[in-house]
Amino acid sequence: MAQQGWQPGQPLELKPTIITAGRRNTYWGGEGGGYVGSGDGWGLQEGPRRGEGDRSRFRQFDFPSTTADFIGEQKYNQSLIDAEYSARFATLTTDTERELAEKQQAAKASQALTETASAILDQKIAFEIIDAKKSKYASTAPLIYGLYDQSPFYLMENLTYTKLRETLASSDPIKNLRDAYTLYDNVWRAAQELKALSLSIDILTKKLSGLAKARQTLEANLAEQDPGWENLHNEYLKAIADELEIQVQLLPEYLQVELASLAGSVVGLTPDQTLMRYKNTLDKMIEKTMAAIKPIDPPLAINRNGLMIYYPAANPQVTPPLSKPELEGLKQLIYLQQNTALGVRWLSHHDFVLKSESARFLANASNAISDLAERAQQVATAQARIEAVRVANTYRLSGTAAATQAIVMTSVGTIATAEGVTVTLRAAIGAAVAALTELAASTASGLMVGVSALIYSPKLANGELPERYALGTPISTLVPGLDESTISSAVNGTIDLPVRMSSRTAADGRSEVFVVNTDGASVPSRVKVVTATYDPGQKVYTVTTSDIPPRTLIWTPISAPGDSSTTLPPAPPETPVYAGADTIPVEGRVDSFPAVVEAGFDDFIIVFPVDSGLPPIYVMFRDRREDPGIVTGNGQSITGSWLGAASQGEGVPIPSQIAAKLRGQEFKNFKAFREAFWKTVASDSELASQLNRQNLRRILNGKAPYTSELEHAGKSSKFELHHKIFISQGGEIFDIDNIHIVTPKLHKRIHGKGN
Repeated sequence: MAQQGWQPGQPLELKPTIITAGRRNTYWGGEGGGYVGSGDGWGLQEGPRRGEGDRSRFRQFDFPSTTADFIGEQKYNQSLIDAEYSARFATLTTDTERELAEKQQAAKASQALTETASAILDQKIAFEIIDAKKSKYASTAPLIYGLYDQSPFYLMENLTYTKLRETLASSDPIKNLRDAYTLYDNVWRAAQELKALSLSIDILTKKLSGLAKARQTLEANLAEQDPGWENLHNEYLKAIADELEIQVQLLPEYLQVELASLAGSVVGLTPDQTLMRYKNTLDKMIEKTMAAIKPIDPPLAINRNGLMIYYPAANPQVTPPLSKPELEGLKQLIYLQQNTALGVRWLSHHDFVLKSESARFLANASNAISDLAERAQQVATAQARIEAVRVANTYRLSGTAAATQAIVMTSVGTIATAEGVTVTLRAAIGAAVAALTELAASTASGLMVGVSALIYSPKLANGELPERYALGTPISTLVPGLDESTISSAVNGTIDLPVRMSSRTAADGRSEVFVVNTDGASVPSRVKVVTATYDPGQKVYTVTTSDIPPRTLIWTPISAPGDSSTTLPPAPPETPVYAGADTIPVEGRVDSFPAVVEAGFDDFIIVFPVDSGLPPIYVMFRDRREDPGIVTGNGQSITGSWLGAASQGEGVPIPSQIAAKLRGQEFKNFKAFREAFWKTVASDSELASQLNRQNLRRILNGKAPYTSELEHAGKSSKFELHHKIFISQGGEIFDIDNIHIVTPKLHKRIHGKGN
């Protein structure tokens, strides 16, 4: 098989590699001579000993020797080659492993690599060495068939004798004999080299699984939502495809062909499904092969002039375990014994070894491919999780509706306005903005919010993970009269808005969408501006955020770029309506909300191409801190003044004794966690003793203590919980090890104004 150039998405098809396709199956029956005798038996057939037959046929060859001398010379030369390779085989495992280690070390010698980069390089070098040996194997394999297109394993004596007879009967036997000896040596040396290569490839292949798993362990900390994770998946699958190719090529050719035939087409199957298809096929082949193994029948004894000659049950030249080329040679030998006049001595033993060794090769392949299937399944599971996250963070809506309305959307559809409500959501948002504008001069206006909508879902009420929603409305809803050119000039940057929107969870479980005045401090005013792009293939406008996980918004256009009409494309797909929630617009409600300084803002403005027919749209996402979660993390051991360093660096970690009390608890939202956190601090005598009486009363009620005035930031005056890995970057909300206590001033400095 050959998987070079395999790309993710392609089927892992088996293509057996036949090194010497087209060679003849047998040289017997007139091709190149052949020999059949009728004497006392020697080798596999019955007949006189070689070199002891009728000498008259060689009378034309005037050379001071006998046929037996020529055969003896060849055997001596062969023994020298055997001795050379015997020494090599004795240390082959050690030498191969040393070769791998030395080349891996040499590749890294001049580089300062991380542990992960080193593991990647180790895997790469192993593949390169195997590829080099496979190439050498492919170029060496044809050389062993230099004698009548037959493998010399277990047939070298027969092939040698047949070639010798042909040579001595030729027109120039002296010259041809020299060439014949060279051919003998080349064929046998190539055969031994092929055996060494097959064994060394097998040794190296056994290292691949460990190298792959070592790399994956080091790369396990890469977030699945990271953009690089998809490339990593593809690299893992490419390695699996390469290993599959190698594992199959370790099988003798006849097993490769059978496996490909029995497995059938794998087009349309995923990599893990394909690998399991191959494994199951291999297991069936093993079962069939094992069932076909028969007891060994020893060769019949021969009566030679009254003397009985007995033979051992096993051919002493066929001793398991066999290498791949040896097993292929044995398969050929059995074919010749069954279909030609070669002779049937030890055929029963040969068949026993062939089947038992075939089963061993198949079992090795099955075990290895089972491991590959497990690794492919891990990739498939991760890809399914990533796809689920992608789908859950993709929002679709109609451009026509988005141009004129405020729309609440989820990944499974837009949320409809509750029946019987007369005010529109856009009007409710506009009313909230107007009400806050009237309060702008009030000293308390920064703590007031205009509630513009209630979003209720049974999932929110019963504590299950709710659908995240987003709200989109033309920017003119929030800032009437804002010049679109001002927004367009801020693309890929930020723009200051006088109001922003976010969400909070009400006591009854409903999610409230609110509008709040910005002041650049307690409530940052800077909002990111991004641009939508047109996808001509899908005929939609899209925006994908840089968050982790990224979120994608998709609009069907009012008109395609370059189209001056104001009509939608023919039969645009309808945006589904999510029936699991209702939107209830609220008009004219203004609440006091001191906790607004702790609110999260996840919003941006989207600018569309001029010819899209769509105005700039403001989009806000439901605050992830409204979601429920389970506390994890260990915190850190704290000595001395705990909050004393909250104004420095990344602030101070959560004490380990507090983490121990909270770990494993589930909270309906981050606000509930925050209250429980401060109450838990109040219950710790050592930590509570570090606070004054006023702050102690606050934490007893689940409220954050005040900082010194020097650490205030606008109206923000209390210690805050800061996520080291920002929530927008996929930071875990309830992971105590991701939370530090900071002062408002430090918090503002960490995030930067407007972030």
